[in-house]
Amino acid sequence: MVLFFLLLLVKGADTVTVQQFPSILFKDTGQPLVLNCEVTGSASLYIYWYKQHGFGELKLMFFSVAAGSIDPTTVDQFTAKRPNGSHLILESAALAVSAVYYCAGSTHSSSITLTVHTKTTAADCTG
Repeated sequence: MVLFFLLLLVKGADTVTVQQFPSILFKDTGQPLVLNCEVTGSASLYIYWYKQHGFGELKLMFFSVAAGSIDPTTVDQFTAKRPNGSHLILESAALAVSAVYYCAGSTHSSSITLTVHTKTTAADCTG
């Protein structure tokens, strides 16, 4: 089985650089797999891992808004961890299928990861 990994650059209001390592990796089915993604360029970063089989569509595997915060934590035989603000690591104890894995990064404006909003109705505005 063959796996290819690519370097992506994401540009926005802040320049964000995304680097996957190793950039190219060949593994046989059943072997362990560790992929690293480093995103730099902003203090507030979202980091994503995507998977693509053949020429199919990209499928989101993992999404992280901050160190220690990953959704979901497990997909198929894969786990992800974000030990610090700029790294997201994808791991599998035994690789089952050949695919292309992409890491992506983007900035967000707040270091607060979750905010709950409610709608204020007209009745709430009476004095």
